Amino acid sequence: MVTTSMLIAGARCLASLVPPEEREKGVLFPPLHEIRDISVKVAAQVAKQALHEGVAEGLMHHDTFTSAEDLDHLSIDELEQLCRVRMWNPSYSTLVYKPH
Repeated sequence: MVTTSMLIAGARCLASLVPPEEREKGVLFPPLHEIRDISVKVAAQVAKQALHEGVAEGLMHHDTFTSAEDLDHLSIDELEQLCRVRMWNPSYSTLVYKPH
């Protein structure tokens, strides 16, 4: 479940990541080349809000469950690190065509 407060937390975080000089020019979003770092920060703020509201259920990772109560004690830096290690990383094998 995504609550209104969680959406607001994500939007506020996203807005805070726009550099002031860019904001003065009317830019609404942070630089796209920083998308992975930005995504981590937004995800951590949304998770923090979900924990605060009591709507987070916990985290399952490699057959280990961490309760929402345990996650609620994490700092924002720890939540960011948790989000970073859980983020999908696009890595693809190199394919080479070999004619028969």
